[in-house]
Amino acid sequence: MNLQELLDKSSPEDRQLIIDHFVLWLQGKSTGETLVIRKTAKLSTLSSEEDMKKQLSTIFDMPIEKFDKFNFLEGINDIDSNYRKVEAIISSYKNYLVSLKSKEDKFEELNDIGRFLVSLQIPCSIVIPENVLPYPDFIIENKEKNIGIEHTRLLNAGSQRLIKNIKQILKIAEKNLLSKDEKFTQVVNISLNYQTEIINNKSLSNTTLTKVEKELIAELISNWIYSHLKNLNTPKPSFIDKIGVSIDSIHPLSINLAENYIGKIEIEKILMERLESKEKKVSHYSTIKDFDELWLVIIVNGVTAASSFIIEEAKLKSKIASSFTKVFLFDSFSKNALLIYQPDITNT
Repeated sequence: MNLQELLDKSSPEDRQLIIDHFVLWLQGKSTGETLVIRKTAKLSTLSSEEDMKKQLSTIFDMPIEKFDKFNFLEGINDIDSNYRKVEAIISSYKNYLVSLKSKEDKFEELNDIGRFLVSLQIPCSIVIPENVLPYPDFIIENKEKNIGIEHTRLLNAGSQRLIKNIKQILKIAEKNLLSKDEKFTQVVNISLNYQTEIINNKSLSNTTLTKVEKELIAELISNWIYSHLKNLNTPKPSFIDKIGVSIDSIHPLSINLAENYIGKIEIEKILMERLESKEKKVSHYSTIKDFDELWLVIIVNGVTAASSFIIEEAKLKSKIASSFTKVFLFDSFSKNALLIYQPDITNT
């Protein structure tokens, strides 16, 4: 991938970071710090191992032999084992949320906390309250104590809006494609150029795309994927880079964004802003007497431009002070929980 291709596939935030890095290199002022470029795609676990390799090879532009070293079966078994552990912790609370007709965000928070608790390997259960808790988000109990847990996410607002808009478009494209042929069961990964003009001098990176414009873009995407699946000779729209399609999947059709983004290790500013916003609300928790400790769990989703942080390499220059008993940074993809604050522990 050359520089222009990388810029075309990058979010506005990442695009500027790449340009700044390149300019410093041209001026001989490079810090020597490497930019880590991440690529993501979604695989059907019901596909054959050979099919998975082909999908990855297509979407990542890599020889299929590069994926021979991966043990796909072992990876799937690990995912399944972790899923069962998480479900054992959250299933009762999930039923509680269903009874309340809770919004999707609350179920996502519950899944995050389930993965976090599994990563800590502490025997516990999530308390189902008699009445809906105004705060904190969850209370867990074990043999020793009850712990209140407040959940929040570390996100780049600009990238979050971009990815949200594109995923809305892809959902419309899914519906369009199923209306053409309801028998489609493929998992489709699509790589897009965010900067290419598509309609009314606007690209996917444009924040002012109207509902009608999104629907028109979705129609272009669904038409091209339909052409590809039916082996029709239809020109590919210029804003579509490539697609990878599962061959023998029996999942419901899904169209997924294969992202290219920069993994960032400089998280201090956005982390401190998130901590400050939560610290302002800590006094409210004192009215809740059902827990002995109060933890803040900051979630990094790990596989999207909206949360493209590499927490294993994150360096915090400032000491963290908090009214929470403990503050964790948790990557829900790698399942890595990093304790960044507790009393008498300093950060360097």
